[in-house]
Amino acid sequence: MTLEPAKRERSESQNAYLWAVPNKMISELTGYEAEEVHEYLCGQYFGWKDKRVPKTPRNPKGVESVPRRTTTRNEEGKRDVLKTKEFCDYVDFVQRFAAKKLGLNIPDPDPAYVHHRERAA
Repeated sequence: MTLEPAKRERSESQNAYLWAVPNKMISELTGYEAEEVHEYLCGQYFGWKDKRVPKTPRNPKGVESVPRRTTTRNEEGKRDVLKTKEFCDYVDFVQRFAAKKLGLNIPDPDPAYVHHRERAA
């Protein structure tokens, strides 16, 4: 058995914010599906790894790039939801990305978010 400090997972409202605000806003601006936006942003933030897939005429090598991890899965694909601080850092990245690359201002989720960010610093 391993003991680790308790870290609070992000809340359902934080997860809802991610899908209803930044992913949706970027999706509407770019024309990509929200799931595609999420996958791309996770790859940009956590890094990419190559994954073997069936070969096709468009992909004769049978390799695709996928995010190393997502906000809910770790590098091995096992469930590992980002803790609140890590999630706040990811949201900050998404907001910066949208502002710099797309000229899009994504609002903070709520006043409590700012509190979590300042407490974690």
